[in-house]
Amino acid sequence: MHRGELTDAGSDYLTVASIAHHFLQSKARQAGGNVHFFHYADLSRDLRGQIERIAGILDIHLSSQILDDIAEANTFASMRKAVEISEMRFHESSPFNDQANFFASGTSNKWEGKLSETDIDRYSDRLASLLSPEDEAWLNWGQSA
Repeated sequence: MHRGELTDAGSDYLTVASIAHHFLQSKARQAGGNVHFFHYADLSRDLRGQIERIAGILDIHLSSQILDDIAEANTFASMRKAVEISEMRFHESSPFNDQANFFASGTSNKWEGKLSETDIDRYSDRLASLLSPEDEAWLNWGQSA
């Protein structure tokens, strides 16, 4: 495969440089007020707080109960349950044989135990060569880095 070629294979062929480039291009547009960053780790740590943040950006007031309800409906467990009972669970247009598999675990750090210390060091060195320490920390861990 040619470097930089777009594929239907998802993100497995993206390089660290392409991810950093995309992040920096998006960050450059942030001053316009219509680009906001949300990190999977932050959503995992505080889903309700991140939903409240989205509502604030959109200038929508939500009661505490509505925030709780939206957060509960958007947990991986709730979304997986909804798909498991859906008539579309095994739809042929899905990239998954079973759409419930998309909600496999809802965890981060799936690389742990799969990458060597050398792999992790190479990744860290490459990312550090492309981003500021603050941007690198956010890209890796979200707001509470």
